[in-house]
Amino acid sequence: MHYRVIAVSSRVVLITVFLLEVAVGGQGTFFNLDFESANLPNIPPGAVGREVPESDAIPGWATGMTAQHTIFHNELSLGGAAVIIFGPEWPDSRYILGGKYSLTLYGGTVWQTGQVPTTARSLLFDALSFGESPTLKLAFAGNDLPIIPIQDRGSYTVYGADISALAGQTGELRFISTAFLSTVLDDISFSTKAIPEPSTITLLFGGLVLIVQIRRRRSAKPPN
Repeated sequence: MHYRVIAVSSRVVLITVFLLEVAVGGQGTFFNLDFESANLPNIPPGAVGREVPESDAIPGWATGMTAQHTIFHNELSLGGAAVIIFGPEWPDSRYILGGKYSLTLYGGTVWQTGQVPTTARSLLFDALSFGESPTLKLAFAGNDLPIIPIQDRGSYTVYGADISALAGQTGELRFISTAFLSTVLDDISFSTKAIPEPSTITLLFGGLVLIVQIRRRRSAKPPN
């Protein structure tokens, strides 16, 4: 699946000339990367939930938020650091990016230990930040992974990171909220496709602009 899109919003300008095809060669030993393995009660739309065990809310993941290993369910933070799972019913659709559940980090951290697939070249995830810029950091086995926007999908953004140098390794995959601003996270996946270099994106975009300009000139030229 390939796209040539110029996406512009008031928060972020994304020049997207190539969307990675999610060709996944397995997820290694990581689990519940889409947060759909939650085992939580249905709550009526708009009703506030309660603290729930991490093992029920986000199996495979940990947050270290409380000594009791709990996180919030369908409840907005009142100002302190928090990790919250929203779903399956929540009136504000921004907090559920896909499926029944999404995870929100509010100055919190979530991590899981596993092995990166040997064929993985990139890691992709969906995110929506309620700040002026992305407020997430990504690390694996203590290595910070630079994040780049891949595509603006309107209600959220697809981000990616180059993980090719760490393929086949076992370590801690960690998402870190860098500010007390809600950042919704979902659909983490490994891909066999490489993330384009920024210079490549610039070159492709320049070529696309040139083609558009040529076509406009031809269409504006009066017929003989």
